Amino acid sequence: PVVASIQRSASPPTARIIAVQRAIAATPAPADSGGSEAPIEVLFEVSDPDGDPVHAMLLYSPDGGERWAPVSVNADGGRVEFPPSNLPGALPGKGVLRLRASDGLNVTDSDGVIESLFMEGNPPDIHILSPNADTYAQGASVVLHASGWDMEDEYLPDASLDWWSDVDGWIGTGRLFTTRSLSPGSHLVTLVGVDSDGLSSEDTVTLTISPRALPGPDLNGDGVVDGDDLGTLLGNWGAFGLGDLDFSGSIDGSDLGILLGEWTQ
Repeated sequence: PVVASIQRSASPPTARIIAVQRAIAATPAPADSGGSEAPIEVLFEVSDPDGDPVHAMLLYSPDGGERWAPVSVNADGGRVEFPPSNLPGALPGKGVLRLRASDGLNVTDSDGVIESLFMEGNPPDIHILSPNADTYAQGASVVLHASGWDMEDEYLPDASLDWWSDVDGWIGTGRLFTTRSLSPGSHLVTLVGVDSDGLSSEDTVTLTISPRALPGPDLNGDGVVDGDDLGTLLGNWGAFGLGDLDFSGSIDGSDLGILLGEWTQ
């Protein structure tokens, strides 16, 4: 049995972009937002000589027409409005719009392309996944985990993500790593993500490091720092464990310097 059918009409629909302009922004954009948040307003018209219902789709390309992505599907009313931050930025003359009209079988694209107003890049979208606001004992492992995505660059590389503490300064770089060297006290940890256009975004979290007694360079606890302690440290060299005196996660030259600085005369 026939479930549904459609008959191709003789004439394809028509599609025309009338104007592309800035609408009035509801609120002013922040000075460091990387671009105006005034919405883009596109005025268009579609029709069909045969009187068929017409469905319109607005398409956008950031590279002069090499790739296209939908902005609005089943657009109606002759008007579409959207914030520029919804779409990738483009170089001058490269960001273009196209209107596509369909009567169900016949499809028509608007003649040529209309240069859009998308010339600004968008700042990246970054988030701290961990740590959550919490308390950690001094020397405990704190996992720093971030997500980072950019409208233009897409997946942000590790080198684009830096972590900072208002107490200790720079903590490290990367999407995922562990630190054990945060100082006792309350820390405002800030994640900064920077894209290839130099635009940045931040996310923050507050955590507390509670002080506790930690083992010093007297690794065997005999009251002196001597060759026995040095042997233990060198035996664990490059690893994690007894001898990691600065809580960096690896026993290295920094730990050796601490031990030698406390050497018992």
